[in-house]
Amino acid sequence: MHGFSELRVRSCGVELAKQTTIVLARRFEFDADQFAATLRDAADVRSALIKMHRDNLAFPWFDWLYSRWYHDHPPLLDRLDAIQ
Repeated sequence: MHGFSELRVRSCGVELAKQTTIVLARRFEFDADQFAATLRDAADVRSALIKMHRDNLAFPWFDWLYSRWYHDHPPLLDRLDAIQ
């Protein structure tokens, strides 16, 4: 029984590390978008994001909980809303 509980603790640690990485990666993506908008016109940045998603055949919207749990990049619509 000792081995099973140790495995559960390790599994929780791995999941915590994964979620921390996802949160940081998403924050960095929003920061990068804001920085790009300071270098170029915000409309150009929005247009580039749309083109990137279209070229990659990415779906622009996901359930918010699914996206926050599994995606290290924010959905397109969230990124477009965040660019000022």
